[in-house]
Amino acid sequence: MFLLDSVDDDKKVAYAASFGIDNIKEGYTQIFKEALKNFKAISVREDRGRELINSMANMEVPVVLDPTMLLSRKEWFEIIDDVTIGTINESYVFEYFLGKKTANVRKKTKAMRRKIGKTIEFHNSKGKSRKNFHYGPLEFVKAISNAELVITDSYHAAVFSLIFGVPVIISERNDGNGKMNSRIDTLFKSAGIEKVSLEEFEDLKQVEYMKDFDIDKQMVESRKMSEAFLDEAFLNN
Repeated sequence: MFLLDSVDDDKKVAYAASFGIDNIKEGYTQIFKEALKNFKAISVREDRGRELINSMANMEVPVVLDPTMLLSRKEWFEIIDDVTIGTINESYVFEYFLGKKTANVRKKTKAMRRKIGKTIEFHNSKGKSRKNFHYGPLEFVKAISNAELVITDSYHAAVFSLIFGVPVIISERNDGNGKMNSRIDTLFKSAGIEKVSLEEFEDLKQVEYMKDFDIDKQMVESRKMSEAFLDEAFLNN
């Protein structure tokens, strides 16, 4: 489906694509090798994705920014300005887990709730809390922008935490097909900021420096490079 066999080759452009995992299962390598060579242009969002494409298809592709990061903090604030998520007049922890919480993760997230106060939880269908299921993407972004702390195993929750300068703690996610944090590792590396792991987290002082992080200053060159890729892919015939 995502290798676009039904689309004309000159219309196949992959921007900030992601395998989502660190290794490809045996048997899929040949499929990717044959399909990737038919793309007009390919870029990925993580270092491991670039390595996988190089090893499978012998192609060099650039690592670009996730589309959400092409907008500045100011532009995102303008987008969510009128979005509401209920009346919240106290500090809160924003939790978003796509994978299963381990006993250690549950223990540490509970400790953060006690220190900060209220918790807003956004979960997938496997989660027990369905309170916020009616909210959409903009409410998701708004909730992160106002949070005192974000705890997550999600790439995009981490992205928006950095965009808004909200301290974020990352939990390792493994869906049975291998580790899935390569995108997050590349995100923090390109941002030039240290990733704080929930498994090793002990004190809020470990993440306070993130409040002063200015992603717009850090990403000037990366945004230019990413936009140049798009210009070349879509405008150059």
